[in-house]
Amino acid sequence: MATSPSSAPSVARRVTLLSISLLAGVLFAISIVIGLVAERSTREQIVSMVKEKIQGVAGAVESSDVTNRELIQLAFKFFRQYFEPNMELNEATGELKSHACPVNNDFVSVDKFSEDTGGHGVCPQG
Repeated sequence: MATSPSSAPSVARRVTLLSISLLAGVLFAISIVIGLVAERSTREQIVSMVKEKIQGVAGAVESSDVTNRELIQLAFKFFRQYFEPNMELNEATGELKSHACPVNNDFVSVDKFSEDTGGHGVCPQG
């Protein structure tokens, strides 16, 4: 059985096309896998970066809050000095006295505290 010379190039051509197709398929699959891995890695980096930024902002807000609380408490210590620890209330007239002076409708101390704290001071309890 002799093979004709015209069938030999056809088989070689088929083998070449098949190997090129297989190589292209493998390269395509590898590029898809690399793309997926790179995308996952990029997403993980973005999530990590966002978490770090959120923690930074939360830390800054927390430190600002602690500082403001300490400043308000310090201002309250001075505000508290304007009044007796135990004020006198005349229940019949509704008059409240501190150091024997009525404090009803006397907003000087309160206004000063508000001015010192930027109008946001809240008196701590106790």
